[in-house]
Amino acid sequence: MAHHSEVSADRLAELARQVEENLAESTDTIRDINEDIHVLSINAKIEAARAGSHGKGFTVVADRIQKLVSRTNTVIQNMETQVSSLMQELSVMSDQLTFEVRGQRYQQIAYNAVDIIDRNLYERSCDVRWWATDDSVVRALTEPDTETAETASGRLGVILDSYTVYFDLVLADRDGRVIANGRPSRYASTGRNVSDLPWFRSALATANGDDFAEQTVHASELVHGEEILAYSTAVRESGHANGSVIGALGILFRWHDLADTALNRAIDSIRLTEGGDADVQMCIARGNGTVLAQSTESRFDDELPAALTSVLRDNPNGHGLHDIAGRRYLVACAQSPGYETYTSDRHCICMQGF
Repeated sequence: MAHHSEVSADRLAELARQVEENLAESTDTIRDINEDIHVLSINAKIEAARAGSHGKGFTVVADRIQKLVSRTNTVIQNMETQVSSLMQELSVMSDQLTFEVRGQRYQQIAYNAVDIIDRNLYERSCDVRWWATDDSVVRALTEPDTETAETASGRLGVILDSYTVYFDLVLADRDGRVIANGRPSRYASTGRNVSDLPWFRSALATANGDDFAEQTVHASELVHGEEILAYSTAVRESGHANGSVIGALGILFRWHDLADTALNRAIDSIRLTEGGDADVQMCIARGNGTVLAQSTESRFDDELPAALTSVLRDNPNGHGLHDIAGRRYLVACAQSPGYETYTSDRHCICMQGF
């Protein structure tokens, strides 16, 4: 029974190479045989000449054999020319198929990575809206004193014990003064003023309790300079969705714990099929080219090269070959699809050098 190998672009290229090698070996063998026949025909003509009139028949046969050798050589030469042309075309098609198949796969991997991130972050947007209605949080703002602040801090700490994806939860009054946080022993936020931070200002501007704000990846002094993604919403009187704004709750998310892990797992899945030394890089970036996260061995700066930013702008959900920083790359991109009510300006890039 014939052995059926897995169909792939790489396998097709390998078969084409084997056919070309086998053809070369076969034509070389035929040429060797023709050379031996040619030598025999010359020897036959020499012997026929020595035999004089009795050897005329051998001379005719020898001439005929030489013509056959010449015709065979011509056929071999024509066959090599034709097959060489076909093999070149097949090689080009194989390369195109390789790029297309691999490009589609990388694009799907990039999409999966950014989709996983968005689904996770959608839950973060739900968390902040839910916790802003907690009674202890509302009371700390409507009945401000040491006891209600400590109760709110304790409640936020209990939440953090279950939700380890956060650095801290921060509660501030309408003036931006932090009155409680979930990890006071680690982050001394109480008393600090956050009124100039985008997540706080955006929280106060939310339309109602169903609304939330997001501040993109940035280093936060509230958590000793760690890079975070901040989600926030207004805390409202009585915890009602349409109550008056009395303060803001901000949740400081461990961005790299999510993004870097998603990218590195995606790289691992590629290397599982292509080999451990596959030269693949991945990153998460905004549409303007700002790099938000990257896989361990990637070599991106804070901003994407101009050529990659152009790729994001012109083909945010596609793949192709591009010259980046003097080198040829297969680049696959996927734009954040969003999830439920959550949308973002994040893109995932997966690229391999050739």
